[in-house]
Amino acid sequence: MDFQPLILTLLFPFFGALVSGLVALKGPRLCRWIVLGSLFLGLICSLATVYEVLNFGTISYGLGGWEPPYAIEFKANIFNSSFLCFIYFVAILNLIHSTPVLRKLYPRGPQFYTLYLLLVTSFIGMSLTADVFNIYVFLEISSLTSYALIGRGDGRACRAAFNYLLMGTIGASFYLLGVGYLYIKTGSLNISDIASILPQVYSSSTVQIAFVFILLGLMIKMSAFPMHTWLPNAYTYCPQPTVGLIAPLATKVSLFLMIKIIVEVFSFDFVNSYFHFSSLLVNMTAVGIIIVCIIAISQKSLIKSFTYIVIAEIGYIFGGFWLQNQAGLIGAGYHLFCDIILTLAIFLFVGSIRNKYKTFTLDNLKNFFSEMPFTAFAFVITSLSLIGVPPTSGFVSKIYLLSGAVQAEQWLFLASLIFASITGAIIFFRIIEKSFFNDSHEKKEINESSLVEIIPLYLVAFALVWFGIMQESFVETVILPYLGA
Repeated sequence: MDFQPLILTLLFPFFGALVSGLVALKGPRLCRWIVLGSLFLGLICSLATVYEVLNFGTISYGLGGWEPPYAIEFKANIFNSSFLCFIYFVAILNLIHSTPVLRKLYPRGPQFYTLYLLLVTSFIGMSLTADVFNIYVFLEISSLTSYALIGRGDGRACRAAFNYLLMGTIGASFYLLGVGYLYIKTGSLNISDIASILPQVYSSSTVQIAFVFILLGLMIKMSAFPMHTWLPNAYTYCPQPTVGLIAPLATKVSLFLMIKIIVEVFSFDFVNSYFHFSSLLVNMTAVGIIIVCIIAISQKSLIKSFTYIVIAEIGYIFGGFWLQNQAGLIGAGYHLFCDIILTLAIFLFVGSIRNKYKTFTLDNLKNFFSEMPFTAFAFVITSLSLIGVPPTSGFVSKIYLLSGAVQAEQWLFLASLIFASITGAIIFFRIIEKSFFNDSHEKKEINESSLVEIIPLYLVAFALVWFGIMQESFVETVILPYLGA
């Protein structure tokens, strides 16, 4: 085929970053349109990739005309090709929503746009690559661009970026050590090639150490409890256009990589034969969910409350996956996708409030529903999904996860899921109480966000409902073929 949407999905944002940097030398204002154009073209190619996978099955592309395992291979199945679409969905809507902020923060700052596209490129690369070492390469590109983007904020942003750098470096180092051990034993870096060799050497302590190092590295990168302490400050102090991209995707890509490595490289047979810590990981995650939810309730800063809720959502996916039954795996896979949308909705809402009131506290929200009714309606839908009210996607994923916990008799994890929903409801009703039952009886004029902010908010809110209504077809088409067995 002459048209190769698989590789173009990666190349459009990569060359868009290069072109936007060059064009900035002559016309900085053109950068934004180049970035949006690159993202839209990448989205079209990702949708074309999904279409090809649905019609022809898994597709592969080897760079340089070489055949795998000697080529650097990129591979698309229905799971990771769908993941690509979500990455582009977030990148485009966040950039559009951030237009008013970008005009103030970076009126002539092409560096942001270049870094933004490089970060998207790294997420796409990690999703598509079929090479364990190239995962590390894209992981480092992701980390370096994230540090720079977070550090462009004010106040404590540089300190938060430094903490992010330290933990990211430790996580990436563990992952690289694991890859090195794998290469020692298999002599290959190609995922399919390694998977075909590993069953013969499962009993090797080298392979077992490789698995532990890779898992530990990815747990640090995904901010799994108790290795989450660096995340709240990073999300709280970084600029709004940055957190709207990093929060929905960075930790989810690491979770995606964990699923990919275990499913496509090691297999559950290996994990269950040589390791017996699945129950420990689930219980550790359950304790973590309860602790971060308690911290979320106690926070004075609402943005930090939401950040801790996002950490709890990471625990849903991680714990559900390690339940290792079909309901848990489907719930983890489904929630991986729906939490991308939910986290985007949360931070778009936060961005709208901060852009209007400069800060994000309960005191700012005492007239929120009267001053910003359209933003408030989108917030209500987001909150319903966070709590798990039907027909939103949050309800569907929690039903699967609760079913998986019951089947696995993991009662602590079951209790943590219920407690997290109650926590979300408490935070939601605190905002409702402050807005509707405050001491101020003054009539406030509508002071709504701009249209360029409201449209992305409503698209995301609609996606939360649509994704919940269409869950059956999505699970059967995307989740079951990859995780159902």
